[in-house]
Amino acid sequence: MTVTGANGRTGTCSTTVTVTALPPNPPVPTCSMTANPTSIQTGSSSNIAWTASDATSAVINQGVGSVSPISGSRTVSPTTTTTYTGTFTNTAGGVTCSVTVTVSATPPTPSCTLTASPSSIQTGSSSDIAWTASDATSAVINQGVGSVSPISGSRTVSPTATITYTMTVTGTGGTGTCSATIAVSSTPPSNNPTCSLTVNPNAVVRGNSATLSWTSTNVTSVIIDNGVGSVSPNDSISVTPNDATTYTGNFTGPNGTVNCSISISVSTSGCVGSCGGGGSNPPTVNLASSYLPQEPTSTFIYLNQVPYTGLKGEEVVIKQIFFMAN
Repeated sequence: MTVTGANGRTGTCSTTVTVTALPPNPPVPTCSMTANPTSIQTGSSSNIAWTASDATSAVINQGVGSVSPISGSRTVSPTTTTTYTGTFTNTAGGVTCSVTVTVSATPPTPSCTLTASPSSIQTGSSSDIAWTASDATSAVINQGVGSVSPISGSRTVSPTATITYTMTVTGTGGTGTCSATIAVSSTPPSNNPTCSLTVNPNAVVRGNSATLSWTSTNVTSVIIDNGVGSVSPNDSISVTPNDATTYTGNFTGPNGTVNCSISISVSTSGCVGSCGGGGSNPPTVNLASSYLPQEPTSTFIYLNQVPYTGLKGEEVVIKQIFFMAN
């Protein structure tokens, strides 16, 4: 700076200003995220990883939180399909990147049941093995049975010695097994089930009842058809069939099953047995006799339950025998 006074003299002064250039703006961050594996089953885990450049801070959602703005990884175990999003920022701004982990339900492990009926047989006899399975796509039974339905089925077998049948079921969830043993004996057991079924009377008029009775030994369960159902091994019940009926009981014990049957006839004509003029029951016959010396003796049969014919007070008297006493 130059200054001039009144006398014409001049003077100068100066100062220095230092100018520094501003740094350039940083570039906007970039990032990438991956998941390994990208698909898991419920209860499994995946590893998410990320890398970024020019970022000063980073946050990942879904509960992961703040992470390194450069690179890193985190193990996650989502229970449903989840998208993880990372936000990477600096003074110039921010950027996001994401990755999705797909979650599928774990397939159930296959299961099965295998039963044998009866579970004890004699040499030369047969048994039925039956099975049910779930969540299986294939099934095999050993001991020569081979491939079977992976849902349900049965097969008749005739083993010659005590044997265990094992079923193996396979599905997307793995494998499962079940088994059943059949005991084979060459000696007939002394405690085989027995049964007896009776009905009294064995003929009724429709609408009347009869008593169905049964006894059994070495039996633990009884089922009788025609509406009777499950009953105790020794009992009786009143039945009123509408038509002629055969009752069959299935008597089961530890050593097998036996069946017993009994039939009852049902009349719709108002009588049972031989009844010439109707009536609901056979007549009761009373025999009365009297004796007079040297006089003829008459014997009468009175039918005091007479088939109804429409006449009041009727009585049938049959004179059968006349003889002279000696």
